[in-house]
Amino acid sequence: MLIFINQVIKITRSIAAPGKFYPFIQGVGKTDIQKWEELVDRVIVPDFFHTSSPAPNFSEPSGPIQVIGEKSAVEQVVAQIKQTISSLEAEEYPIRGTDIGVSQPQLLIRNNYQIIREVFAETGCAVVIPPPHVAKAYIVGPSSNVADGLSAVLRKLEAYVTVTLDLCNPFKKAPNGAKIHAIDVVRHVQKTSQDKKIESDCDVHIAYPAHETFYDLTKPCHITIIGKNKDQTAAATQAVKMVFGAYTPNRISEIEVEPLYFKHILGKDGKGPKKIASATSVELLFPQDLEDDRIALVYEGPSTDEVEISEALEKAKEEIREIVKGQVEIVKKVLDIPQELHEKVRGERGTVINALNPSSVSVQFGAPKARFGRAAPEADSGVENTITLRGPPANVITVASNIEAFLEATKGQDIPIVVAENFEYPRQYSGNLIGSKGSNINKLRDDLGVDIRLDDGNGKITGVQVCVDAARKKLNAHLRELEDKAVITIKVPQQYHGAIVGSEGSTVRRLEERYNVRINFPKKTEDDGSRQGPDEIVVRGSKKGAQGASQEITELWKYEADNNHTATITVLGKSVGYMFKNASKDIKRLRDETSARIAFPQEDGNADPESTVEIRIRGTKKDVDHAKTVLSEIAQNAENTTARTISIEKKYHKFLIGPGGMTFSPFSGIWRT
Repeated sequence: MLIFINQVIKITRSIAAPGKFYPFIQGVGKTDIQKWEELVDRVIVPDFFHTSSPAPNFSEPSGPIQVIGEKSAVEQVVAQIKQTISSLEAEEYPIRGTDIGVSQPQLLIRNNYQIIREVFAETGCAVVIPPPHVAKAYIVGPSSNVADGLSAVLRKLEAYVTVTLDLCNPFKKAPNGAKIHAIDVVRHVQKTSQDKKIESDCDVHIAYPAHETFYDLTKPCHITIIGKNKDQTAAATQAVKMVFGAYTPNRISEIEVEPLYFKHILGKDGKGPKKIASATSVELLFPQDLEDDRIALVYEGPSTDEVEISEALEKAKEEIREIVKGQVEIVKKVLDIPQELHEKVRGERGTVINALNPSSVSVQFGAPKARFGRAAPEADSGVENTITLRGPPANVITVASNIEAFLEATKGQDIPIVVAENFEYPRQYSGNLIGSKGSNINKLRDDLGVDIRLDDGNGKITGVQVCVDAARKKLNAHLRELEDKAVITIKVPQQYHGAIVGSEGSTVRRLEERYNVRINFPKKTEDDGSRQGPDEIVVRGSKKGAQGASQEITELWKYEADNNHTATITVLGKSVGYMFKNASKDIKRLRDETSARIAFPQEDGNADPESTVEIRIRGTKKDVDHAKTVLSEIAQNAENTTARTISIEKKYHKFLIGPGGMTFSPFSGIWRT
């Protein structure tokens, strides 16, 4: 029998076109893309809403047009798209610009470019937003429609009400200056999403200055509130003044810290600032510039007393100093290297210096740069011919040595020679090395500028020699981790899972942190697709860590199992009181001398005397069995005890009791009841 297999060949084709044509290729609501995707797997036409250069020379789009799918269908769609591009080029769509306010580009951006999409749907004209320093909007479209597009944009922009506030005004007396204080306030409000709440509550948009203007200390800090009517903007303006204005200068302070210590302040999983905030009510605001050493501290507690606020800010600083105090020393080393060699050391997109600097030492080429909101430090003479390293002493020495060795090895090479080296690895780890959707290989390519091909245990690394060496080291380190990894499954009855998790996950978190492992419990939902059984706990990590955590989990649940035996005794409700009266010493001895925990029900005076109640016992099997035997005997005696009330005139009581109670005593054969 002959079997014919039709092999489907899928390809990806890219098409280059000016970005200004992209909206017209997409179609209104991207309907043209949807039409083409009925024939192929996918058609990618990136949005083109922005240009980094003014008209007529718009910047390049973010990526090419791509068509993905079966070969013949792709060719058909590509032909149609190229025909569309030819038609657009033949019509020579004009570009018209219109002046708009400083804040109005934010209107065009809001709600996923709603206005731009509406204008395109209504007039067939695209709207392109230029860079912040150009106060215009550009309209692109057929000659007959451009005027309508222009009118539509202006009409839609004018429909909004705007209010502009200068945030520097309320903070004129701030110790660090009004603009620096305003920058801290804006960043903190954005970090805590308080501005988003105002936008949501009042149905407005809050627009901030462009990045360069925002950090320029010579310019004001204008924010613009944009709404659909005066009532919305008025309510939002009041809310903005209240929220932003509440951060008075006494509530914000600063501390200068070596940036290389930031990771220690952040702590594991970034929980360090939360601990400081919990202890002091002070939030930390780290600089956006990784080389900036200024951390802003913002008091968020309930107090309005200036002394208490100042003490809280100082306490937060002390906690930061305490963290930093125990860290390794940071040193600086200056290498005399001509400026013309800096690009060689840096490499394309920083790939060479990444390879030479595996420990992430701070590297500064030439003169120090200006920081956000701060002037550049004064540079020494000749500093442009230096590379400055900053970090722990051993790491700085290593990086300095690497740079010098690299320059020596590539002497006479304007561009370092590209080499290709083979790389062998255990084939079972191919998927791990590549990563999900190639993530691991892509990261090495981006960081080190190398090309890596892996194929069933054989690979090839291509790039500059130092980058190839660095990539191989990272791959070997990853392999060692994979070879050291262990997955251990422990069978633990479900009733003990809670004890291993601990209160709010405290026990399992402690185990994960101590052994650097991941502990997975079975999902609670049925048929979740997982192969993990309902009584299985899976521990993942290094062999040593996984074994240590597994052993502790086993000991923990077995301890719980040994000490978690239970038993119940059913007795008459009336007997509980007799048990305490007649055998309290025996019950106390059980509690003192064994691990048994005994829970008696509360006595209910209104209950039926003949109703039954349960006594619960918990502890080791031996102690529970012993306690059950003893308590059962006591309960039996209590149930056999009866009480009868005899009425005797009071004048005879003293004769019945006798001298010193001798007549009415246990020794006389009469028990008190």
